[in-house]
Amino acid sequence: MSFITFLAASKFVPVIIWQTKGGVSLPTVSAGDRLSEDEFQQNVVNKLHVDGPIFVFLQDSLSFEDFTLYGTARHALSSKNAFSNLEKILDSYSSTVFPSVESPGNVVTALAKGRDIVKVIDDETSIDNARNKILVFNLATTEFDNNRERALKTNDEIIGKVMKRAKSLFPSFVALYTAVRSSWTIPGSENNRVSRHILSVSDNDANYTGVFKSFGDCFLLYGKNLTFKFTTQSPIDSKLFNVTEASVPLDDLVIDNTQSSCSGNNSAQIILSYTSPVTADWLKSLQLFLNFTRVRTNDWYLTTATLTYKRLGDSEDNVVKLNMNTIWAPIGYSYNCGFAKFANTSTTYPRVSLEFKKLQIQAFGVNATFGDSYDCIGFFTAGIWMSIFSSLILMLILAFGITMVMSINTNDRFDDPKGKTITVSATE
Repeated sequence: MSFITFLAASKFVPVIIWQTKGGVSLPTVSAGDRLSEDEFQQNVVNKLHVDGPIFVFLQDSLSFEDFTLYGTARHALSSKNAFSNLEKILDSYSSTVFPSVESPGNVVTALAKGRDIVKVIDDETSIDNARNKILVFNLATTEFDNNRERALKTNDEIIGKVMKRAKSLFPSFVALYTAVRSSWTIPGSENNRVSRHILSVSDNDANYTGVFKSFGDCFLLYGKNLTFKFTTQSPIDSKLFNVTEASVPLDDLVIDNTQSSCSGNNSAQIILSYTSPVTADWLKSLQLFLNFTRVRTNDWYLTTATLTYKRLGDSEDNVVKLNMNTIWAPIGYSYNCGFAKFANTSTTYPRVSLEFKKLQIQAFGVNATFGDSYDCIGFFTAGIWMSIFSSLILMLILAFGITMVMSINTNDRFDDPKGKTITVSATE
């Protein structure tokens, strides 16, 4: 039952429940409401009692933004919709959507009263004898996949196959689709309210200003927090994984001046090294090799990034390549990102990733200070586009109304009580 303990380490994520016709009536919630763990168990979980199996489809991360980005809202064609099977299932069964639930992984523990919990490795054939059991499908990881849409679509196909077989085997059942954690939550910010401060800085930024690194006139780096994540697969189930984190103080991440080099304004290699000062830490050391190149278009690129790390008990260094090719900017500009995450390019396990909270980098022709920032998100965010689109619609409505008012014609002649009555002849 150790996997249940791992499921409990989650925060607020969506929970989608569907059941056969005639199932129990579940409460509905508004889009912005959050359900605590106790509220969800008392009002929802305790009512999920059916004469049939309960299917739990558990993903590593999920949020409502995933449905917006990869669902019908963006892709009208079913071939590009990452949740096409799920949407068909919700149309066919009685379904309820809970947008934000605390620790939904504990649902498995709460439902376990009087039922056996079975981890499912095979997609569909293992459900034949599932009556009065809870089947937990640990779906394939999406957080470390370079194509999240493809990973979500793969999991959606698994759900579709299982439900197709369940429909032919069981007259009644209940199914849940949820995740361990939110895919749109920055670590450490789950309980913090984020707001914009006019002419001021937040308390966290005031307490910690970050770390500045430089090398000659070809490299500048600024960051606040760096987290190293190590992901492994379970030896029992290839779809069950564990994530171990280590916080790397940027003050202790130093530039290796002896091995780092700059070749004029065309190429540079920067080596950042870290060695844990605590002998008991599981992450002993790491080195980040960054190779920058200036191209003819007068832009600079981070062409390759190699990470070497050593854990407690390793006899030699482990070497992986990180997918950091999104870092680039025009010459004289810096790359800036509020939260940057870079995973290794390999599809095999173990997998590693680096997460920066506030990252700014500039290469070539630097003068002790950063140039104008070239943001990773871009100027036109989703909120800005929504505002522009809404304003255009309102302006079109206003223009149409003004045009209609201007087209109204008044009478050019009026009756004079003392004169001859105006007569208008009507012809058929």
